[in-house]
Amino acid sequence: MQGSRVLGAQLSQAVYVSKRSFEKELDSLPTTAFQYYYHSKLKELRSSSNDFHTSDILSCGQHNNAFRRFIRKEWNSLSTTKKRLYYAFFFHFTGVDHNSLNKYELARILEIQTPAISDYMLFRNKFKYKFDNVWYQEREQRSRKRRMVLKHNPIGFGHTITVSSRISVHGEECSSLTARFQKMCRECRHTWNQKITEEQKLEIRNIWEEQKRQFDTVLATEREALGNNLNRLSKMNLDSKVRSLKVDRYTTRTIASNIVIPYKKK
Repeated sequence: MQGSRVLGAQLSQAVYVSKRSFEKELDSLPTTAFQYYYHSKLKELRSSSNDFHTSDILSCGQHNNAFRRFIRKEWNSLSTTKKRLYYAFFFHFTGVDHNSLNKYELARILEIQTPAISDYMLFRNKFKYKFDNVWYQEREQRSRKRRMVLKHNPIGFGHTITVSSRISVHGEECSSLTARFQKMCRECRHTWNQKITEEQKLEIRNIWEEQKRQFDTVLATEREALGNNLNRLSKMNLDSKVRSLKVDRYTTRTIASNIVIPYKKK
């Protein structure tokens, strides 16, 4: 046997921690309305780029952050009517039944912000935002070798958090994301239990209840509009008219570039 025409093998830098994450990487179907819009824009480029395969353009677009930011800005500037039209395109061409989705699954696809799962989590979300700001400020101070003992920052609801800076053997611990998150959780729970009054907790709970009501109202409106638009699209026979709006599934070509193929010379 004599090997010849051997392809250069190389290891992929991608790391997958589970089978699900690997399968997700192979699945090119959009999972949100914005992703569908983004893929449709990439397919429009295909019409003016005859030298490239559609899957090559999609692959390039998935790793081009500047182009993605541009399309995101364009998506955010669309009117509500146009966005709802693309919502309908997403469900029409992917075949996902919106009636089978609960409100949180639908909100994820439409990228509608969901309320916190409890009044405490609403408080913790705001606490974490302020806590992270304080932590980054302290880290910048430490990088300049300036010592700051205490940092006060208002978090709303009539309270101020105090985060201590530890420039000692705990410096490494503070740089750990896990340790920082655990520290935030401890301080947040302590603040909630010891420093937030019952009146303040009631105020937070009322805000949370109002956010849930607004969320339910928005979802009901979007679901009704989505149903009406899907009914209209079903009568228009778009599948044979607009190619760029269709959803295509592409297979990975990783194997072709990573295996060595020997052959027998006769």
